[in-house]
Amino acid sequence: MEEATSKQLWVLFTMTKKDYRNTGLSKDDASEMISRAFEEKKTRSQKNLDIFNEAVKAGEDALNKCVPTPMVVEKHTNMLNDNSPVEKAWFVPDGVCGFAQINIKANTKENRSFLNDLKRAKINDFEKSYNGGYQYWVSEGGQSMQKKEAFAHAFADTLRKYGITCYVQSRMD
Repeated sequence: MEEATSKQLWVLFTMTKKDYRNTGLSKDDASEMISRAFEEKKTRSQKNLDIFNEAVKAGEDALNKCVPTPMVVEKHTNMLNDNSPVEKAWFVPDGVCGFAQINIKANTKENRSFLNDLKRAKINDFEKSYNGGYQYWVSEGGQSMQKKEAFAHAFADTLRKYGITCYVQSRMD
């Protein structure tokens, strides 16, 4: 029985964070452990991609169910006097314009794993945030802040269900 090579022991250490030196581990056993660890990593990566897809689907469903409060925009003859006659008015069925985003900091094991797996899968929807961590800008919903917020809250609720810490932010335009 041949003893595991130093390369095998190093790969096992980097994957499992356990030191297998001086354990008498055989080359075949080390090879099998490495294969299992790679399979577990693939499974975890696929799980994180599934979580992301589920979150996007939940966001889209919430956005489609959202009925924003409409607004009327008025242009007065004297823009500095709201009591002046209305020159023109527009009905905006989607309500106020705005933005929404989901913020994730890479400060927990689940968050780091999720973000890293998305990067590896070339899902570039998350970008570095000015406040630290990463942000997902909601591009769906046109200009409607309420629709974007509905998407963001459903998306974040799905991530939280799987232990991923995240926050929703929005602002009116």
